Amino acid sequence: MCDQEKVQTIQRGMNFRLSSNYLVILMSQRKNAPYNDKILDDGFSIEYEGHDVPKTGDIKDPKDHDQPRITNTGSLTQNGKFALAVEKYKQGEQEAEIIRVYEKFLNGVWSEKGFFKLVDYRIISHNNRKVFRFIL
Repeated sequence: MCDQEKVQTIQRGMNFRLSSNYLVILMSQRKNAPYNDKILDDGFSIEYEGHDVPKTGDIKDPKDHDQPRITNTGSLTQNGKFALAVEKYKQGEQEAEIIRVYEKFLNGVWSEKGFFKLVDYRIISHNNRKVFRFIL
């Protein structure tokens, strides 16, 4: 995966502009996965959960907090960048972003799922917090 993307390591699951041609996400449907990613029943679409706030001294459990769109300094998080791309697509300002998806099967074992278009997102309430759900 890293050789394919021409990077030494991929540290996060959502990667806006890791490559100039497309975005990259790492998903997992494993039982112990930290996010609720899934391939939808049509077999052609993916629902990808946005990312939590980082664990810091003030935040012991990120699952107790809303998923952020912006950082404390006011810049967009990966959630915010992906959401803005959908909004621009829906307003006709740009084409849908292309996302290359890799799925984790075992520790250190990834499978390329292919290329998808980022076409929608919503923010849902899940366990008393706001969570991004991106539709590819």
